[in-house]
Amino acid sequence: MMKQVFSYFAIMTALLFSLGSAQNVRLTVWDQHTGPADPAAEQIYQLFMEQNPDITIEREIFAGQDLNQLVPTALAGGTGPDVMYYDVAAAREVFRAGLILPLDDFAAEYGWRDKFYPAGLQWSVIDGQVAGLGLEYEFVGVFVNDDPMEAEGFSVPSNLEETLAFCQAASEQGYIPFAHGQNPGWQAFFSFTMPVHNTLGVAYMENLLFNGEGDWTNESMVRAVEVVYRDMRDAGCFVDDVNGLDFPAQQDVFFSGEALLLPTGTWVVGEILTNMDANVSMVPFPATVAGGDRIYTAGMGSAFFVNSRTEHPEAAARFLDFMFSDEAVKIWIETAGFIPPVPVDTMTLELAPLTAFVLDTLQAAGSGTGDLQLGYNIDLIAPQVFNTMMRDGFQAVMAGTKSPAEQLADLQRLWDER
Repeated sequence: MMKQVFSYFAIMTALLFSLGSAQNVRLTVWDQHTGPADPAAEQIYQLFMEQNPDITIEREIFAGQDLNQLVPTALAGGTGPDVMYYDVAAAREVFRAGLILPLDDFAAEYGWRDKFYPAGLQWSVIDGQVAGLGLEYEFVGVFVNDDPMEAEGFSVPSNLEETLAFCQAASEQGYIPFAHGQNPGWQAFFSFTMPVHNTLGVAYMENLLFNGEGDWTNESMVRAVEVVYRDMRDAGCFVDDVNGLDFPAQQDVFFSGEALLLPTGTWVVGEILTNMDANVSMVPFPATVAGGDRIYTAGMGSAFFVNSRTEHPEAAARFLDFMFSDEAVKIWIETAGFIPPVPVDTMTLELAPLTAFVLDTLQAAGSGTGDLQLGYNIDLIAPQVFNTMMRDGFQAVMAGTKSPAEQLADLQRLWDER
């Protein structure tokens, strides 16, 4: 009898221990969701915990630049989080160092390759393996402050000639034509990416970026740089201290109506809707050659990745999958202004016109149902040393201490060394 009681006690103890352990899985998540994305993340994480009572999320928020510096060191030292929302380009080196968990088995289990648009998932596929899940499918163009544009009788410029005339007229009326700045310098990624796509075309850039065909120093590439860093600069399209203008200040002068156009990516939609009681639209960057194309360039800035040393890979995968559930996607879109790279029933959403435009544009491109072709954000494909040269070198070009040809020669050298 005593033996039976002992066995029963042992079984119950093991069972309770097992249940207690299952109810105490703690996932540490590092993210960079601030502004409108902060309440969205809080709501979604809370929903996940309500539906998964065996998992507790311990969230820590960082600035994006801080996260880029912290993650590699933390993961290498074994002190990092279980899950991180981290820069896609920076993650490549971390993944190849074995510090980020390959997710192919979980991708098969949850059907992620079928669930995600291929054009969206590919940004977090590294060396053929699913390394993470990108949340913000983004594209870059020019936001237009429609109310003062209409009040002043200005038309949105569609080509270089119109752009230079617009900058002169807007400046004379006391406006900043383009709210473009280059402090700390990453903004130059897009003031380079957009004109080179419009000048050379998507096919050329695709072959250069992915197939190694073409080069960064040809005459058309030089001309694309001259458009922004000589012609537009000299026409007064930017503030005088363009290298000193940081991104928050860029947004502020646009939000206030002091600036008329804001060249940047769709990640600012939430901020625009939060800070502006005005009509805002979005257009591609002006054509840079006569009769040329106007192309949006797209990419995935950050994604959810899993620490290769996590003790809870299954719980982490369950968390990632929930981030792209119907209820989570609805919150990401409506609250944060993010566009996850998964099909969405827009009839179930309450969308501002600007958000609806962004969503429709990306869904058409992602699903292949429209004739829209998106280009590629160069910084998400290029190695970090190349991006550093873009950042620092284009500041020098804007300042007139370096020529476009010299900058492109430096980029070509680093591209060849990658």
